[in-house]
This record gives sequence, structure tokens and C-alpha cells, in this order.
Amino acid sequence: MSDGIGELVGRRPKTFGRRKMMPRACVADGKRHLRAFMSEVLEDLGFVTSECGSADELQAMLATDLPDLILLGIAADGIEPGQFLETLVREAFDGKVLAVGARESIIVKAVQQVGEEYGLAMLPPLTTPFAAETLRERVAMLLPDEPAPSPAVHVGEALHAGWLELWYQSKIDARSLVRCGAEMVSIGTALPATIVPNAVIAERLGIDAEWIVKRTGIEERRSAQPGERLFEFAAAAGAEALAEAEVEPTEVDLIVLATTSNEELMPGAAPRVADLLGATEAACYDVNSACTGFLSAVSVACGQIESGRAVNVLVIGADLMMPLTDPSDRATAAVFADGAGAVLMRGTMESRVGPIVLRSDGSRADLIKIDRTDLIIRMQGHETFRYAVDLMASSTTEAIAKAGLNLEDVDLFVYHQANARILRAVGERLGLDPDRVIDSIAKLGNTSAATIPLALAQAKRSGALRRGSRVLLGAFGAGLSWGATVIEWGGTVRVGV
Repeated sequence: MSDGIGELVGRRPKTFGRRKMMPRACVADGKRHLRAFMSEVLEDLGFVTSECGSADELQAMLATDLPDLILLGIAADGIEPGQFLETLVREAFDGKVLAVGARESIIVKAVQQVGEEYGLAMLPPLTTPFAAETLRERVAMLLPDEPAPSPAVHVGEALHAGWLELWYQSKIDARSLVRCGAEMVSIGTALPATIVPNAVIAERLGIDAEWIVKRTGIEERRSAQPGERLFEFAAAAGAEALAEAEVEPTEVDLIVLATTSNEELMPGAAPRVADLLGATEAACYDVNSACTGFLSAVSVACGQIESGRAVNVLVIGADLMMPLTDPSDRATAAVFADGAGAVLMRGTMESRVGPIVLRSDGSRADLIKIDRTDLIIRMQGHETFRYAVDLMASSTTEAIAKAGLNLEDVDLFVYHQANARILRAVGERLGLDPDRVIDSIAKLGNTSAATIPLALAQAKRSGALRRGSRVLLGAFGAGLSWGATVIEWGGTVRVGV
């Protein structure tokens, strides 16, 4: 702290009074995940919360807001608490300050002493682990007379189970995170620049371009060019998802890449994605479940997060399907396409992903297959259509029922974009308003494992996908494999982005 900080003591802001109906708190901590956790705990006690990760952010917040409490997180690896205290004194903060850190921490004791010396209203420090009742006692003078609801999560249990480690670890120990849920918070996409219109394929097949639209709903598709690699598109989509969520690649614990079309039998594409991203701390592996791959990867990610083994998981669906099609086959040549989409999933104290229904039927494996001898996709179109409609409709109703919801409770239905006729048939089978069923196949075609994240991205751009939206994700693919789940979108969505 600067030598002249004493001159700042005694100045008080000119205000017309403080808000009394609901107490306000700001969580000041250099680590984003800790700010989110402590904000949720304070909100359970009845506070309206804000967050700041630096002294500059704290100064800006104090200029526009009037918090009653500053919760100052103090870690052994240091968040420069002196700068926070200096800012509070300079801005003549007249609320309460609660320092939170490890028991017997010298830094906590020093911050407490310095804050008191410069006239800040320092509450008795809160040492980890702590119980919800202890926190409530510390801030009791700020709470409204009517008691706030009991916390949904017992703070003491959460900290005892491992959260306390987060206060003084430079990186999250994913193994310590237990009893947490998962949410999707951001989306990224990557598409080849080359657009292939129906006319090019129709001429080769000796058919009319409108026939393709009528049978598939596809008008054009993207095609990777020689030299462009699957892992490059996957990494580009992943980088966009991380940037939107403001998560550094080094903070990613796991990358799960759903793909059928990696150019190499080994290694998998996921490690190459991690290398391009700089995700040096991430475990990586591919999931091959064909067009159901993205949903299968989401299931894997949820399991890792909910078990406490990961916090930030990058889930990518990427496929380059056009090189695997027979140019003379009407059943596949006009359907498949290339692209990649990704979502960042992270741990949260309240799960926003419902039960995931995943099913398979190996007795129907010959309906869609790629044989290693020629690496060409073969599909029995008529039978595939019938099973796709039946199984996506049935898994939709099962997933919604398991989530304790009705069809009317779901805002959007985002299915694997196999064929526009399949989407319409599923919607009609379930009696869904067409506006609630996302259709992105016209311009993108069937990109296999990438279709769901690409469709989510389209819904985001249109403004249909918003924070809190309930979304049914459903898929069907080779195996046969199929499934569905309901999510509550957790990311901040900016229309038109």
C-alpha cells in the first residue's frame, strides 16, 4: 500500500442514502470460479451480488454501485490484497469488509490489521472451511429482518469436501470438486470457406437441384479442401467457445472430441486440438458415436464434472464427411457436409443438464456404416428415415419425462440435422410448433457430430437461445445409436453475435 494512503482516510462519498431493501455485496477475488461460488452463497443468504477481479474493476464498481459488503478473498498465491484495501480507502468505502482465507494465514491477519488501521469496518475474518451459519453470523447486521431462505448448498459441507483447497491453489484441483452440476456456457463454430451449391452435385448425379431441396431440405453445404484438417476446424471452434466464456486454454481440464472422420486411425484428433489451443493441462480423447457423438460427449463431460474430476470441459463435434461419400450415390452425396462446433461446459453448484437418455441397437448396424476397406459411407435411406423419426421422438418424450417436464415447458428443440423431412416428421409426431424446432440444415447440410452445436449457434444468432432457455437436444446415428436430454442454457447470449 502507498505511503500516502493515510491522507485518503476520512473522505466520504456524497450520496443520497443507501439501498436498504436488499443488502448488496461485491466479491473481490482474482479467481473467476471463486467469485462465482461465493456470489452464489451470498445470494442464497439474500444479497444482491456483483464481482470484481482486480483493483481497477473494484474502483469502477464503487463509482456506480453502493455495496454494503466487500467480501475479500485472500489466497496464499496472492491477489494483491493491498491494492484492494488501498482502493477501498481511496474511494472512502463506508460499508463492511469481510476477509476470507485459509485458517492461520499470515496474509489474512495482515490484511485484517491494515484494514483496521486505516479505518475500514473490518468484520472478524472468515476462515475456511466454514459453515453457512458462520457466514450468516458474520453478516447478520446487513441482512433484512425477514430471514432469507436456507442455502441450497450447505457451505460447510462443500468446503469440507474440497472447496477450501480453491482458496490457496493456483489452479483448480478438479478432484476436489464434488456435489456439483454442469452447464453449457458458450458456443464456437468453424466452417470451411468453400460452399458447394446443389447445382454442382445435381449435375454430377444427373438430377434437378430442386429435387435435392425437396428430399433433404439442403440448399448448399461447406466442403473442406485438400490440406485442411479435421483437428484444425475443431480447434478453431474450441478457441471461439473459450474466448466467449473468457476461459484460458490452460484452465481446460478435459477435451472430448466427437468425430467419425479423423484422417488417422491414431492418434486421436483431440490431442492435436489441445496442442493448437495451448490446453497444456487438459486430458483429451475422441468419442466415435457417429451422429449421436456430440450428445455422447456431453454425457461424458457431465459425468466428469458432476463427479468432481473436471471443472472446465470443452466438448467438440467435428466431422469432414464429404471425403467419405460416394459422389455417385444419391442417398449420401447431397446430404453430408463438413464443419465443427464446440461448447464449453463447466461446473456449477446447480445442475443445468437434465438426465441424459442414450440408447443403442446393434442389430441395425448395417443401416449406416463405413467399411474400412473403402472408407465410404453407405446408408439405407428409407429404413434410416423411419428409425430416426421413431427413436428421436421416443427419446424426446423419455428425456423430458425424466427431467420432470412437459413438452410445453421446453423452449427449443435442437435435433441432429440429418434431413429437413426428418425434423418436420419428428415435430409433427410430437405436435411441436415449427418455430420451436431449430432447422439449420439448409445452408450447412448434415455435418454428423457437428450438427447440434452448429444448430445451437444459429439459435444464438437469431436470439432464440437465451440465458435460462430450456433446450431439448436430440440425436440419432449409426450404431444404431440415439438419445436426448434437456438443458437450461447458462451462457450470456448476445443477439446478432
